[in-house]
Amino acid sequence: MSESKIRDKLISNLSIFDMGLELVGKEYFVPNSEGTRGFIDILAKDNYGRYVIIELKRSNSSSRQAIHEVLKYIEGLKENKSLKDDEIVSLIVSTEWNELIIPFSSYVSKFNSEVVGFKLHIDESHNPISVDKIKPIEIQNERVFSHNHTCYFYFDKNSMNAGLKSISDSYLAKGIEDYVLVVLKYDAVSVDQDKSIVGFRECFNLSNEMVSLNFLVYTSNQLLSDVRYLKIIKSNENILEEFDEDYISSLKGLDKTEELNRIVLDQLPFAKKDYVELGYPAKFSHDILECGWEVLYIKRYGRVLNNDILTDESIINELKGLTGHDYCIYQKKFRSLEHFKNSSMEMESCLTHHYVWRKGVASAVQDACNRLDEKILNSINSYIFNPSNTLYTINLMIKSAMQSENVEQWIPRYFIDIETDDYFYKYYGCLIELDLGAGEIDLNKVIEDCYEGNESKIIKSQAHGGFDKNDCEFVMTYGLEYANYLVVLNKKENVENGFYYNGFRYCRAESPHPYAAIINFIKTRTEFCKSIYELYDRHDLGGGFFIH
Repeated sequence: MSESKIRDKLISNLSIFDMGLELVGKEYFVPNSEGTRGFIDILAKDNYGRYVIIELKRSNSSSRQAIHEVLKYIEGLKENKSLKDDEIVSLIVSTEWNELIIPFSSYVSKFNSEVVGFKLHIDESHNPISVDKIKPIEIQNERVFSHNHTCYFYFDKNSMNAGLKSISDSYLAKGIEDYVLVVLKYDAVSVDQDKSIVGFRECFNLSNEMVSLNFLVYTSNQLLSDVRYLKIIKSNENILEEFDEDYISSLKGLDKTEELNRIVLDQLPFAKKDYVELGYPAKFSHDILECGWEVLYIKRYGRVLNNDILTDESIINELKGLTGHDYCIYQKKFRSLEHFKNSSMEMESCLTHHYVWRKGVASAVQDACNRLDEKILNSINSYIFNPSNTLYTINLMIKSAMQSENVEQWIPRYFIDIETDDYFYKYYGCLIELDLGAGEIDLNKVIEDCYEGNESKIIKSQAHGGFDKNDCEFVMTYGLEYANYLVVLNKKENVENGFYYNGFRYCRAESPHPYAAIINFIKTRTEFCKSIYELYDRHDLGGGFFIH
């Protein structure tokens, strides 16, 4: 039976959707001045007074066209009836969903207009019997490397070559096909003494002699979808025995995906190695690449190998965490204003738990696009450093100052620098000082107010880089606050104006140096900052490890 006959029978049974639908018309013509006119299978109104587009498909071949049709009808209806996105609901109704589930799920995750999927059940005479609401699946096709890395160290080239094959065998045995192996050699000649000590590794060989580890295979895999991980887990009885489904269900987003990835990888067989350590983006960036390890080459596998536009530099930057997926660091140069706009969600994702800067970045993108609409761009660059634990930041700044190292490297900040022929715009975020009076701040009082009086809760956060999602609120208890600013330089007239973003708009104001407040805070709040340093020093085991 044709779709049109099923459509006519469905019109007589709109109550099947339980939405209080009232028919407006069938084969409803939608004109559009841009040429995307068409006929909506069924147009109705629901019990909230919204227009409801019903697109009916009954085979895999025809269901492929459903998303395109719905997009066309939504835009046509909006233009024709002066509607907003929230005044339209689209129902995609199909008897087959094999070909439709992925484009449907992708549409639901990316577009504003509400789209609901239904699987239609019909009897032998093709009469509609019932519908089942389709749950969109989580799609993870975009390349995201896990932030849980592994460092396999080897004494010599022969043991490393054997290790390379065993690492690949280990991945494949666990159902992981998309990964990279970065092969490095230790060479401290071009690195200063302090950094070479951090990079240097040695351990006992089979003869019980302490021998240098000269080669490293640094590896991470591309994250799969949660659905794919769960299939791997449920097909492995050894994993399934200890699998805590309730705990996994309590996690969200990348935290859930990373935990599923860890569960899958933390199983036999393990790769051959002379020594092994866990890795993570900051370690790869600071303790490996900056401390005597030289990249020899990169081996790619699976879909990563199929990507012929992916450069080695991009892989290195992603392993260093510059994509923002770890909520800490983001760095990118943009090719165009459109590229900048399309990357705004990446920047905001890096600031998922930093509501002040996240709002500032979203506003900066909108403001910049309004200002630059008619201007020719020379460059757009962005950088975000969001460690999200200002107490630990203060500790690191003090330690660096005591060792005559670069203090500024630890300071939280973001900037978006945009340059045209005539103007330079700097949108930036920084810490500013609050006026809490002249009295000294008590660290014990801060711990009581923010960490339930338990200092070990501060130290425990070091297990995942010191991240604290409540940092925006906590800093205000001891006299700091996160803020957003803009500086506009008219290059021809050499005139500079500063603006403060108040949460709604940019207001003319003096724009402070992004490092000034926290540096001044450490200089003036000496007893408080000394207490912070002593707190971390009491729990410091060295090598980046803390006891709590």
